[in-house]
Amino acid sequence: MNSILDLQIYTLLPLHGMCSRKEACEKWAEPLHFSTELKQCVDITVTPDNMSVTSVSTQLSVKVANVPNLSAGVTCVFEELTESPGQVQAKGQILCMSPSLRDVPSVTQGYGDKRVVKLSLKSNETGLKFITTDFIFYNCSVLQSCSSCVSSPFPCNWCKYRHICTNNVAECSFQEGRVSSAEGCPQILPSSDILVPAGIVRPITLRARNLPQPQSGQKNYECVFKIQGKVQRIPAVRFNSSCIQCQNTSYWYEGNEMGDLPVDFSIVWDGDFPIDKPSSMRAVISSQIRPLTGPKEGGTRVTIEGENLGLQVREITHVRVAGVRCNPAASEYISAERIVCDMEESLMSSPPGGPVELCIGDCSAEYRTQSSQTYSFVTPSFNRVRPEKGPVSGGTRLTISGRHLDAGSAVTVFLAQEECLFVRRTVREIVCVTPPSASGSGASSVKLFIDKAEVTSDTRYIYTEDPTISSVEPNWSIINGSTTLTVTGTNLLTIQEPKVRAKYGGVETTNVCTVVNDSVMTCLAPGIIYTKRQVPDCGVHPDEFGFILDHVSALLILNGTPFTYYPNPTFDPLGNAGILEGKNLIPPAPGNARLNYSVMIGETPCLLTVSESQLLCDSPDLTGEQRVMILVGGLEYSPGMLHIYSDSTLTLPAIIGIGAGGGVLLIAIIAVLIAYKRKTRDADRTLKRLQLQMDNLESRVALECKEAFAELQTDIQELTNDMDGVKIPFLEYRTYTMRVMFPGIEEHPVLKELDSPANVEKALRLFSQLLHNKMFLLTFIHTLEAQRSFSMRDRGNVASLLMAALQGRMEYATVVLKQLLADLIEKNLENRNHPKLLLRRTESVAEKMLTNWFTFLLHRFLKPTLLIATQECHDFRPTLKEAVRALAQSHILSGVPEFTKMTQTRLN
Repeated sequence: MNSILDLQIYTLLPLHGMCSRKEACEKWAEPLHFSTELKQCVDITVTPDNMSVTSVSTQLSVKVANVPNLSAGVTCVFEELTESPGQVQAKGQILCMSPSLRDVPSVTQGYGDKRVVKLSLKSNETGLKFITTDFIFYNCSVLQSCSSCVSSPFPCNWCKYRHICTNNVAECSFQEGRVSSAEGCPQILPSSDILVPAGIVRPITLRARNLPQPQSGQKNYECVFKIQGKVQRIPAVRFNSSCIQCQNTSYWYEGNEMGDLPVDFSIVWDGDFPIDKPSSMRAVISSQIRPLTGPKEGGTRVTIEGENLGLQVREITHVRVAGVRCNPAASEYISAERIVCDMEESLMSSPPGGPVELCIGDCSAEYRTQSSQTYSFVTPSFNRVRPEKGPVSGGTRLTISGRHLDAGSAVTVFLAQEECLFVRRTVREIVCVTPPSASGSGASSVKLFIDKAEVTSDTRYIYTEDPTISSVEPNWSIINGSTTLTVTGTNLLTIQEPKVRAKYGGVETTNVCTVVNDSVMTCLAPGIIYTKRQVPDCGVHPDEFGFILDHVSALLILNGTPFTYYPNPTFDPLGNAGILEGKNLIPPAPGNARLNYSVMIGETPCLLTVSESQLLCDSPDLTGEQRVMILVGGLEYSPGMLHIYSDSTLTLPAIIGIGAGGGVLLIAIIAVLIAYKRKTRDADRTLKRLQLQMDNLESRVALECKEAFAELQTDIQELTNDMDGVKIPFLEYRTYTMRVMFPGIEEHPVLKELDSPANVEKALRLFSQLLHNKMFLLTFIHTLEAQRSFSMRDRGNVASLLMAALQGRMEYATVVLKQLLADLIEKNLENRNHPKLLLRRTESVAEKMLTNWFTFLLHRFLKPTLLIATQECHDFRPTLKEAVRALAQSHILSGVPEFTKMTQTRLN
């Protein structure tokens, strides 16, 4: 089969658009009717090959090659949209008309910013489409960002102050912020993810480019965060066109506090106009790292916890902590959640701090992140240990004080060559338990190893001889214990938490001791658990008795000091006689030591006398029913209630109550009398003060009236004298306006003819043309006012010069002045100034221009107005004199008015 060996043959064959044998083609012998080579296929080019959906119907030039004679005509077909006859020109050129707006009302709806439509040429001879190509209808208006608009392959322009994308340049002038290239787009510059520590109040500063200044009536910038479906809008401050800052606030989310949460954010202005930012740029509520400080010598094991931290440890290709390499520890890695790495040594003498940076995979911007928390290199040090000495056997809880002692991940303390057992540490303290001294008593050096850093000091810890116990008095207690023991010995002050211990029947009990001085301490005897029915009267001996003094093992058991436990005392219930009776009240121990009893009647202790079987108590001065409580050796007994009766008929509480009631009543009566007296005195004082104020007010009014009337009479006399033969000194318009605009300057350069070079004259004419451009003039004035060196005098001169220059176009000057006043009012509202301060002190160009505007427009109305007012005042002079005489002080305040007596009769 003779055919063109190419898959595109079906669309490139002339007129019939089909593949066939030569015999099946009727006109194969005619030129270009039958193609046997690829270079003979029909080719088509359309100019232009795209158009906007907002454009009117446009003539398209279609160039076709390798086609037979098209004298029969051609039809241009745009899919199902339109068909229109094509005009066949010479050299294979065909003119087609694109669809009009009414033919494509929604040609790109649902297709985004463009729709590719098949443009086909149909032969009128065969009625078949013989060539097809792509034609694009584009729609700039669907592009919602500047970068997508100007980077479009189509001629789209961004109008930044209207926030629209259009292909019609006339719709967006230069003053409206037309942008045609990506370099001119308002945009947030690319950076790594914005890491925000959860719950920490902080601002977020972003680098930007070409940020527009909101115009009059437009809203300011905001940062919009979408955190777990909730929208959080934060006011933002535009410092300049290249920097913007989201104000101080905190960000939080629900869930795992240790993970990173990427959140969508955007920068908007004027309500909902977003500023372009890189699509990969995100805000991340940051994960936590620990520790945050460490020595520069390295060895610190840093734990990084978050989300999406890789699936396998080999995916972690880059971890740097404050710029120092950190090697991941595979055994500590938790997939996607935790990375643990070991810091290498920093080669800098004073390395700066910095964030944790890590990459997953190829370390591209998409897979790179850094922490918001910064890691700092510190130099740990210490200068004090306490206590300064302890027993040779060790066991002392040693506190080492210094700076940055919480740095790093691991710490080891050495006393000489022995390791001190670590307990805990903070930024200023390390606590450890001292080991036994291998070299006996004496001073030992203290050395810290924080990761790979060795920390030394001149501070020394002193080992002393172990304490000794020489006696325990008394050497007995009761089964319950908690009786006071006095212990004597040596070196007792070196023990921090001394305890006394006893062991009986395999059960060990302890109790606390308090060191009095280096040779004496007091202890509460430990009790023992006696499980048999009754304790022998002669007492029992514990299996072991001794002291826990840190790690001093020699005193755990005192074999040379026998200790005895006697039965606990017991008490009978309190009878009607009120006598406290019991058993074992005085143990049969040698020596003069006795149990220490305390008896409480109610809340009051009583004076005791102890006998073998009774406690005699001197009853306190109480009455009524009181509970009796006996305390001895940590035991509490309550034998019952004691009823105490008073000897007098009237009890003490009753007497106190009566006295208190009478006293309260007497105090109330006295208080009422004092209040009444004070109220009366205050009323009299107020009445006198009001009378004095009325007298003063009357005198002041009289004096003011007198002075005012005298001044008014003088003014009328002077006005009358001035009107006699003298005219009002009116100034001509030119002199009047110059004095208002440039006070104190007689010969201003504005009034002179300047003899300037030609180039200066040309520059002045061009500058005059710019002054008649509203946008330039407003920008010019705002720029001058933004300068700190632009003084109030300069503002007045600029305003006067501008009004002098615009005097010939007062309509244009009025439009500019209205815009300046609107900007001034908006600025006053933003600064929350009081409205009454507006236009008060003429501190802006707009206020001075308003003064000059009134000067120009009101001059011709002032002269007739003043003439009429003066004439009216002259004509009213006789009446005014009579009014002044009638209102004189003597008539108003001292005169006696005339009156007529009138009788009125009421009829019922």
